[in-house]
Amino acid sequence: MKYLLTLVLLCVIGLPACYQDDSNKYTSNTGGLVFTKTEVSNGILFQWEPSTISNFTEYVITKHSNSTATLTSLSELNRLSPDNIVARVKNRNITSSKDSTSTASAYYRLYLVYGSHFTASDELFQLSNYYTLGSQFFSQLLLDHRKGDLYLFQHNLVEIIDLNRMLQKDLISTTRSISSYSMSLGYDQNGNTEVYSSNGDKILVFNGEKLDVIDTICNNPKKKFIYNTVTDQNSNIFYTEADSVAKYDPLTKKISKFGSNGSFQEAIQVSRDGKTIITGTGFAFMYQYLLDQNNTLISVKRSPNTIEFSNRNFILANTETTIVAGSSGAIYNKDFVWQKNIANEIVGYLESIFDPEDKFIYSIGRSTNFVFKFEHKPGYKFIEKIKIRINPTRIFAYNGHIFAIGNLVDPNTGISSVLLERVKL
Repeated sequence: MKYLLTLVLLCVIGLPACYQDDSNKYTSNTGGLVFTKTEVSNGILFQWEPSTISNFTEYVITKHSNSTATLTSLSELNRLSPDNIVARVKNRNITSSKDSTSTASAYYRLYLVYGSHFTASDELFQLSNYYTLGSQFFSQLLLDHRKGDLYLFQHNLVEIIDLNRMLQKDLISTTRSISSYSMSLGYDQNGNTEVYSSNGDKILVFNGEKLDVIDTICNNPKKKFIYNTVTDQNSNIFYTEADSVAKYDPLTKKISKFGSNGSFQEAIQVSRDGKTIITGTGFAFMYQYLLDQNNTLISVKRSPNTIEFSNRNFILANTETTIVAGSSGAIYNKDFVWQKNIANEIVGYLESIFDPEDKFIYSIGRSTNFVFKFEHKPGYKFIEKIKIRINPTRIFAYNGHIFAIGNLVDPNTGISSVLLERVKL
C-alpha cells in the first residue's frame, strides 16, 4: 500500500510536465521578448533582439486598429488578413522592420515563431499621425508652443487641436467675427494662453480656453487704426498702424512707438527676442527696425529695392534676420540683399518656415507630396525632399515635427478631406 501511494503521487506531480509542451504550442509567453518602436520620418521603426532558439522559424509583426489579446494558436496567426500583417521575417539576424504611418491609430505585436510554438511580445500602441479637420477652410492658424494646441479660425468658428494627441480639443462658436488681419498668441503672467486680435483702434484679448474677451488694449492716440499683430517670446505685442510700428508691454501696460517712415505698413514679423522687426505691405519697400535691450530704437533700414510679399508668404527667421518673401520664395539676408528664389526648385511654390533652431528652411509647393528642406546658411543648398501623404497648403513646426495641412483624396471613394499630417524630423 505504501508503494502504491508513492506511485500515485509521482504520477500527479508529473502531469503538468507531461502537458507543458502541448500547452506552449497554443499559448504565448510574453516574458523576455523585447519589442520597441521609434518614430521616424513617415513611419515607425520596430526593433527586437535576435532569437537564439535552434528551431527558429520567423518573426511576425501584427497590426490592428483596436487592442487585441494575444493569439492562442499558430493557425490563428496564419489566418490573419494581409492587412493585419506588417512583416514576416524569416532571417533570425534581421531584427528591425518599418511600417508607414497610418491615418488611424494602431496596435502592434511581435510574434517569435519556432517550429510549432510561438512567443508574443507586449502590445505597442501608435497614435495616428493624421487628423481630419472639422472644416474644409480656415482663414488663420495660431500655434500654442507651450501647450501644443493648434487654433484654426473660420469666420465665427474656432477649432482647437491637441497636436500631441492629434485629437480635437474643442470646437468653439463665437459671436465675434474673426479679424481679417493677422492675430497673435501669447501668455499672461500666470502662463495662461491668450489670443490678440486687432479691432479698429483696439486690440481685443481673448482667453485661450473659450475665446472670451477678457481685456481690451486701446491704442494711443485713440482712433489710430491697428492692423496686424505679432508677439515675441515674452508675449510683448507688436503691431502696425499705417505708417508706424508700436509695441505693447503686458507687464508695464506701456505702448512704445517707433516713429513714422512715411510709408504704409501692414504686414509685420518679429524675431523671437523682439529686437528685430520687419514691416511693409504688398509690393513695396521693406523696413527693418532694430531695438536695444531697453527697447530703444537703434536704427531703421529700408530695403534698397521693392520686395513682393504679403502676410501669407512673408516669414522672418527666429533669431537671425533672414527673410523669405513672396510667391517666388525669395530669400534676403539682413541687408535685404537677395540670395536665391526657392521657387526655382519647387514647382508651384507656396510658403516656407524656419525650424526653431534656424538651421533649416522647410518649403512646400502646390500639388506635390513633399516638404523640401534647405540649409539656412549662405548658398541655401537644397538637402532633401520629405515624402508626405497629403498635398500641403500650409506648414508649421512643433516639438521636433513638421506639420502640414492639405488635401487627401480617398482612392476608394474619391472623397477629398482636409487633413493635418505630422512628420518626424
